[in-house]
Amino acid sequence: MTWTLLLLAAAPGPLTVRVLEREVRDRVTLEAPRLACGAQVSAGTRVFRVGDATCPALTAEGPVTVTVRGVKRTFAGRLLASHDGRTVQLLNVVDVEDYLPSVVEAEAGGMKPAALEAQAVVSRTFALTAHRHREADLCDLAHCQVYRGTRAGPDARAAAQATSGLVLRRGEALTPAYLHAACGGHTSSALDVFGQPASGTAVRDPHCGAHPWSFSVPRAALARAFGVKPIGPAVQPVRRDAGGRLLSLRVFGRSLSAELFLSTMGRHFGWGKVRSARFEVRDAHGQVALHGVGVGHGVGLCQRGAQAMPRPAPAATTSSRTTFPKRSWARRPERPSLRRRPAPRRRHRDAQLLR
Repeated sequence: MTWTLLLLAAAPGPLTVRVLEREVRDRVTLEAPRLACGAQVSAGTRVFRVGDATCPALTAEGPVTVTVRGVKRTFAGRLLASHDGRTVQLLNVVDVEDYLPSVVEAEAGGMKPAALEAQAVVSRTFALTAHRHREADLCDLAHCQVYRGTRAGPDARAAAQATSGLVLRRGEALTPAYLHAACGGHTSSALDVFGQPASGTAVRDPHCGAHPWSFSVPRAALARAFGVKPIGPAVQPVRRDAGGRLLSLRVFGRSLSAELFLSTMGRHFGWGKVRSARFEVRDAHGQVALHGVGVGHGVGLCQRGAQAMPRPAPAATTSSRTTFPKRSWARRPERPSLRRRPAPRRRHRDAQLLR
């Protein structure tokens, strides 16, 4: 199967992104050129106060500056505010090209231009194919992509602009693209790890080092975490992929997928302790020691490998071809966007919830 790197011939619709997800959103201040009341959300829904008016929901036209308990962020596009009975819900409707610079900054800030451009291509493709939440395409947290509104440095903006509209496609279909911190020298395929077709195959990455790690846990504690008795071998590899990552294993005889093993280990012993599914096991003297390489799931773009590459020309192509082989390039007309003519900004009062 050939994977093609090309520019979009037609602009997709805007993204919908849940924002300020980590904040306690019980009091919100909005600053925007235009602010309008929305329709009733549901019976008994709390309302917002804007000056002397009350609204069940708000629509703010960007750029919109939002302040929540001292955290201030500015968003392009539109911001929709409503209440679910517990907290204010904030949904940013934004053009992918306005969304991207902040993501590149948050996910790969400080890397050299070639790595930033590769990041931009993968992040754009991921955003346009993601449907991570029922009421939105994405949120602003790491399991979607870290997004902080318009906050981005000049290098991240330059990378987004240099690759504007550039995505990864499988034949004629736009399919998900992924990234991870460090492959340890070999990537894995999305089909093996996630059970779905996506951009990227299992390839050797000569630019990424091993990035070794170790983690040790008592046999009894490991057994408790998985709800089994500590009898027999603690961890037995069953199946590995071409990159050496475990796909399935047994913990004291209980059969598990590697994904379930990693999530269980994270919940019980701390996220990031077991840094990848590419590890070996030493079970002795009442301790289970895992010795591994790499950081993350290993699918798609390896950020450390992209950073270590010599600068190519054009900058994104070598990074992309290492992880997504058999590339071709094409150009497209300038894409339309959601950007509006700037309007005078005026301060609105708190969008405060009323009982």
